[in-house]
Amino acid sequence: MSDETITCIVPTHNRPHFLRRLLKFYKAFPPSHPFLIVDTSHAAAAAENVTVINDAKESLKLDYRHVDMNYIDKCVYGLQETSTPYAIFCADDDLIFPDAIRPCVEFLNQSPQYSAALGKTVQISPTRPIRPARQLQVLRGYSIEQPQPLDRCRQMITQLFSSYYAVYRTEILRDNFRLTSANTDTRLNAYGSEMMLSQLSVLRGKIKVLPMMYSIRERHDDNLGSTVRDGVQQEPEALYQRFKSCLAAQLVQTGVAQSEADRYLDQRFGFLRDSHYGTRRRRRSVLELLRQTYHGIVDRIADQVWTDQPRFVRRLMKRDIVGCGPAWDFAVQLIREYPKGITVPDSASNQHESR
Repeated sequence: MSDETITCIVPTHNRPHFLRRLLKFYKAFPPSHPFLIVDTSHAAAAAENVTVINDAKESLKLDYRHVDMNYIDKCVYGLQETSTPYAIFCADDDLIFPDAIRPCVEFLNQSPQYSAALGKTVQISPTRPIRPARQLQVLRGYSIEQPQPLDRCRQMITQLFSSYYAVYRTEILRDNFRLTSANTDTRLNAYGSEMMLSQLSVLRGKIKVLPMMYSIRERHDDNLGSTVRDGVQQEPEALYQRFKSCLAAQLVQTGVAQSEADRYLDQRFGFLRDSHYGTRRRRRSVLELLRQTYHGIVDRIADQVWTDQPRFVRRLMKRDIVGCGPAWDFAVQLIREYPKGITVPDSASNQHESR
């Protein structure tokens, strides 16, 4: 039965090997909702993507669009083409469990004060030479539910985590990306765009992290967050003022005084004025290294007492995957077997796809 309440948008660029792996997972565990694949690949990779998609159309409801845009504008385009009341982004190298999406939609249906919902995300590093049990870690995530928007913004930046791949109300997510596209420039500083999206996500409503396994994310060198550019950032002050003006205006609309909004943004995001920020790694101080070691010890203790307080990445426990079923086993197996994606059509292991 088709689910017309949510669309899964998959942005992709020159990575048919990851798209092939993603669709192999969903052919094995097909969701009822449609997919919109927005592709900015070069001609050869785009042609391969079309072949991959055509091979999966018997099992999945897929819509393919090829555009020539930067990443943020590509996301705006995908959201403009989405007519369902809810939307979710899924990276081509991540796997979101189909059974976790419906509870998020149901929660949002019953909770109009929330803008987004998700569950627990696990990060896997399949190429690290360590015991398999240590390859899987639960990323920090927690509900942000203060009644005042500025308080939610403060909590998000104080204990930052990514809600980018949550289930959102489409109208809110579309507006968030439109504002980000108009007031930041990912070509010059991707951090500004990331910070804008994270603040808008909680400014427009509360975020709920449900007690269930939601997605599995692979850590590898091709991820945008693992790349560092060389050189000096252009026009940092002008970029920051665009960023600040946009967020300040959004905060003022919620009843925050202009002076308070300006003060908050300067205190929390003034680092974006640094012409070197986001373009090179800086050497960490001894104090920072000691702080990292301290938090690592605290997190290991917290794992044992199983508190619900926000903390850094922790190791996966058996109780985290209770009730996940065969989709979990297949997802982990798929990423471990194909850590760089599936480079050629895989006909050797189709037993899961025939379910």
